[in-house]
Amino acid sequence: MSSSRQVELRSRPHIQPNLHVLDDDYFFAKYLRPCKWHAKPAFELMKRFYRYQINHPRICNNLLPSVNRDIFVSGVITPLPRRTKDGCRVVLIEGGRKWNPKAVTLEQILRGVMILLEAAIKEPTTQVSGVHVILDMDGLSLSQVTYFTPSFASAVLEWVQKCLPTRIKGIHIINQPFIFNMVFAIFKPFFVEKLRKRLHFHGINRQSLLSFINAETLPSKYGGQFEMPDEPIGEALFKYFCIFEDEYKDASNLGYINKK
Repeated sequence: MSSSRQVELRSRPHIQPNLHVLDDDYFFAKYLRPCKWHAKPAFELMKRFYRYQINHPRICNNLLPSVNRDIFVSGVITPLPRRTKDGCRVVLIEGGRKWNPKAVTLEQILRGVMILLEAAIKEPTTQVSGVHVILDMDGLSLSQVTYFTPSFASAVLEWVQKCLPTRIKGIHIINQPFIFNMVFAIFKPFFVEKLRKRLHFHGINRQSLLSFINAETLPSKYGGQFEMPDEPIGEALFKYFCIFEDEYKDASNLGYINKK
């Protein structure tokens, strides 16, 4: 079944000659798995993914590890080393105390998440199981809140809800102060019902978070069972992604050929 679906999807880009993609089973599987191996919706997802790059060049141009060092060394984004018991990847975004808006913009944070997930969604297990995102908003200040705009919220949720070729199993807001309500008010109009049902506000309730993500996956500071390194890992994370720089360059050359 999967092979026939890949053959069917492989034929569809030829309908749009200006859409350049890889003629590769692994590439097509990235779009087929989130669509339960149905070729037509997988092709629509593929087109949305590459149209997003055209419509948001400030976010998507030069999406290479080598030119995005600042976001990784900031420590704002961390892929947790352990999967959930059902195979999901977990991405931690610390958007409060660790985030200095003058050093790292919101667009840079989004670019960093895109680089990270570009790697994650190549993993067959992640394609099948999906991703959980934890947003730790501890220490969020009013000055940080002023950087959030409706245009940014719209761009983020368009990518997550319409263009990202993986399943978002849950978005978990933790340690949020009262002023986080101001941020959520900006994002709320852009949520579709499906993702809104997967949005969970845990505050400081660790048992609530643990009801979605098992303790073996979580760091101890979130009620889990493993210790995160004391030393910053951002530089090591940056160097790790740079190992795959050529693959990111190849990926940047895909899509609509008139995008640049």
